[in-house]
Amino acid sequence: MRKLVTVGDDALARRLADALLAESIATEVRDDDPEQVEVWVRDDADVPEARTLSDRFLEDPDAFGAKVRAGAKARSARQAADRRWRQRVERTRHSVHGVRARPVFTMAIGVAALAVTLLTSFGQHRAMTDLLVLTRYPARAGLVDVMNGEVWRLVTPALLHFDVMHLAFNLWMWWSFGRLVEERKGPAFFLPLVLVADVAGFVGEWLGVLWTTPGGFAYAGGLSGILYGLFGYVWLKGRLDPSDRLEVHPQTVMLLLGWLLLGFSGMLGVANGAHLAGLVVGLLWALGDIGWFRLRRRLDRP
Repeated sequence: MRKLVTVGDDALARRLADALLAESIATEVRDDDPEQVEVWVRDDADVPEARTLSDRFLEDPDAFGAKVRAGAKARSARQAADRRWRQRVERTRHSVHGVRARPVFTMAIGVAALAVTLLTSFGQHRAMTDLLVLTRYPARAGLVDVMNGEVWRLVTPALLHFDVMHLAFNLWMWWSFGRLVEERKGPAFFLPLVLVADVAGFVGEWLGVLWTTPGGFAYAGGLSGILYGLFGYVWLKGRLDPSDRLEVHPQTVMLLLGWLLLGFSGMLGVANGAHLAGLVVGLLWALGDIGWFRLRRRLDRP
């Protein structure tokens, strides 16, 4: 790299750099001193031609208007290409190494579930529990409370657990799957997945009760709908896109799918609708994530 010229006007120096770029001469503008702006030529082999063009430019800058515009356009295109390259590098780094976020929200939601479960005495404190479940009315009555503005009921049932084993198992699985997804994908990806799986799970449970026993109550709670959402996402993502390094142990797959099937057999008193709806959300989320990544990769190609 060699210094070409020093000028006392930053704008003039950058116009000169653009005019040179229009002739495929790469330069660097150094403006440490606003009154002594330096233009440097990157490749020494370009210096003789750059000096000739520079002398002509400084004699009559207005005559180089077309070249300045062409160079500015080329510079903008190069900057855009550089940005796309950096984005590709960052996405590749995340794909290989993960976002490496701290599982702050995983821990916070787990602590909230523990606190709410204890405060409601495992659902025995009926007045408090009634404020948190999706609906207090038979399924055929519709989501009366939610329609009346109590929209928190769409998410708060996840914090309720009705016995010690229910709470212990869900918190164990929650820490396993929640921490994995949040650390790997980051909270901006993790939280929407959790929210959608949460809402879909309990609405799915209500629809299931409405379909089978309209006079029954969708009085359900627990993190398991979200857990099945996270499980579905990690399971399918790991199978279709192993480069993301998300995977579920085969024994865990058998356990959760077996539990789902046992629930629908009637042998267990669990929220089958919430489990199934959460699982569907997770599977669709994995497909959407993979599709979006492939689309971005195509758009990034030159």
